[in-house]
Amino acid sequence: GLIGYSDVYPAPDGRLVFAYIGDMQPGGYNNTRMAISTDNGLNFAWEKANVLDDATLVDEGGHQACSYVDPKPTVLPDGRIWFFVMTQDCEPPAPTIGRSTGYIHSFQSDYGVEFVHDEGIRLQPSDFDWETFGFVVYSLNDPVVVRLVDGRYRMFVTARICESQEPTDCEVGGLGNNREVLVSATATP
Repeated sequence: GLIGYSDVYPAPDGRLVFAYIGDMQPGGYNNTRMAISTDNGLNFAWEKANVLDDATLVDEGGHQACSYVDPKPTVLPDGRIWFFVMTQDCEPPAPTIGRSTGYIHSFQSDYGVEFVHDEGIRLQPSDFDWETFGFVVYSLNDPVVVRLVDGRYRMFVTARICESQEPTDCEVGGLGNNREVLVSATATP
C-alpha cells in the first residue's frame, strides 16, 4: 500500500530508526512500520510492522481509523524515545454532527524499537472548552511535542474546530465555521 507520515530519530544505541505509516490502502492496517539504519542513514533495513501493537484494534474496529498514526518521536534527556500519536477512535476524520474524534496518545521506549503504551489519553477534544477558547474541537491530528527550557513539554497539534456551539453549523461543507488551526498545550511528564 501507500506510505504516509514518516520521521527518523536516533536510538540510544546509535542506530537511526525510520518510523512511517504503511499499508495505507482500502482494507489495509494503516499503522506504524519501522526500518533501521546501522550506517548513519545511508541504508535502512525493514525491521517490523505493527510497531505499536494496534493491528488487533483495526481488526476489531473494522477499519483503518482504529490505528495509532502520525508518530512523532521526542527524544528525552536520558535518550529514551517518547512517541506521540493520534487515533480517530474508529471514527472518520471529518466531524460527524456532534461527535468529536482525534485523540492523542503516547508510547515510550527505552531503546527506540519496542514501545509501551502510556496509560490514558494525553490530549482530547474535550480539553478545549467553549467558555475558555470560544470554539468546539472536533478532531486533533499530527501532534508534535518539544521540550521547553524549563523542563516542561509543549504539544502543538492541528485541531479541526467549529466557531459555533450549534452542531449543524459544524458539518464539513457547512457555513464555513469548520476549519483547521494550530493549538498547543503544556504539561510536565
